Amino acid sequence: MQDRLLILETPRLQLREFVPEDINALTKVLSDPITMLHYPAPYSRQGVADWIERNRRRHKEKNMGTAYGGWS
Repeated sequence: MQDRLLILETPRLQLREFVPEDINALTKVLSDPITMLHYPAPYSRQGVADWIERNRRRHKEKNMGTAYGGWS
């Protein structure tokens, strides 16, 4: 697995940068029509891959972007 930028960690929660290996979990969320109701449209699998890459680039270039939150 690739190195992940750790943003915040507590005893029960870890926020980190998204990585390409997150695509399966993110596709379940970002391709769901109900979840994406207030977005222009749900994402395709390729759209999710592009979304991950955009956020990784934002973290690298601008130190900003969307982070993944996972429970420890």
